[in-house]
Amino acid sequence: MPSAKSFEARMERIFIATGAKNDAALAKILDIRPPSVASAKKRQQLPGMWIEKIAEEYGVSAHWLLFGARDDSTVVGDSGTANHLTLEGKVVELEGKNTALEAENAGLKEVRAAKDELLQAKEETLAAYRQLLSQTQDALAASGKGGAQATDAAAYVANVPSTDQINKS
Repeated sequence: MPSAKSFEARMERIFIATGAKNDAALAKILDIRPPSVASAKKRQQLPGMWIEKIAEEYGVSAHWLLFGARDDSTVVGDSGTANHLTLEGKVVELEGKNTALEAENAGLKEVRAAKDELLQAKEETLAAYRQLLSQTQDALAASGKGGAQATDAAAYVANVPSTDQINKS
């Protein structure tokens, strides 16, 4: 493995930061001709413009590109966090956010499943009440005691919105 300060290590970090797969892709990113990349490799010298452009456009530390280590002179903002993270730091940060979002998504799926179960139970309970009311009305009608009260109760149950109607509103 090359030393962190070697030319090869610096080029490797440039390719990592930019996502370039080859010299031609790097040249396109840097808005230069491919022979310029080959020439820099032959001289084993990186133009400062490359480092500056990559650091600015890809949000990586020029110090990291050159030396492979975090720049201890990075300015720390009011929030106490570094304003300029290395690419590795961004990856770690995004992985943490991804894990948190996956956990939140799993929790929301559980809440949705519980809500669906409750709605199903409500539908079943409402159906049972309607059936009981119908049986009560039939019994009252058969005994000759059904009057306006049974009719009013039937009208009330008929006007109770279903779960589907409630969910749409």
